[in-house]
Amino acid sequence: MYRVYNAKLFKKVHGEPIDVQKLNDGSIVKIYSFNIQDSYQSHIARKVYYVWACKGKDYIMFVDDEYYSTFQELFTVAANQTFIQHLNRLLKYNFINKIISYATLGIVLVFLIVSLIVSSVTNNSKLSNAALYAVVGSLVVVLVTSFIFKNPQSKSLKTYQSDMNNLFGESGIEAIVKKQVDFYASKEPQIIETNDEPTENEELVPSSEIEHLDGATSEEVIGKEPLAQPTAEEEDASKEPGSNNKN
Repeated sequence: MYRVYNAKLFKKVHGEPIDVQKLNDGSIVKIYSFNIQDSYQSHIARKVYYVWACKGKDYIMFVDDEYYSTFQELFTVAANQTFIQHLNRLLKYNFINKIISYATLGIVLVFLIVSLIVSSVTNNSKLSNAALYAVVGSLVVVLVTSFIFKNPQSKSLKTYQSDMNNLFGESGIEAIVKKQVDFYASKEPQIIETNDEPTENEELVPSSEIEHLDGATSEEVIGKEPLAQPTAEEEDASKEPGSNNKN
């Protein structure tokens, strides 16, 4: 299967890669500075600090300079290879799911057209009912197929998280999570200190910000963007039957 994910990024690359990696399966990963790319500001506004793209065995990543220097351990050959294995599994599941859905809808559409034509000529109400049943049946098949493929996607995520835990160890994951909490906290609007005492109804720190900082889990390290925060380009690319941040 020819893998395609977020392929539009290949036409929007500026500058030379800051790193080029060759993986065990022969895939090539080129890492570029996100800061000089056209879509940088729109992504950073949504706190998306890196994005992936692939065509076949060629992979590229745009990553924010500060994020890259802070979390270099997340962008090593071993870490990238672990993420790419997860990404390829998801692309495979997505491809099979779309093939089944399109094939089912195609067969039902043909049956529906034939049934309507025959029923209009012969005034056969049974064929009209059969066409209605076919439409309902097709919707059921599509929904069931989508439900079935949620399980392998969830299993792939768990496998990815387990692989990352094996790569870094429990203490390593905890250290990365702590750095991520500090990093995202530094990106929050700065609180201006004053000598004014808070009134009875004022909060020193909004509860929403406390939840944001305290809610960090290891999934922010090992199960992040490719699936939780799709970019506009990824959503477009996911619509391609053949096709999708290292985290």
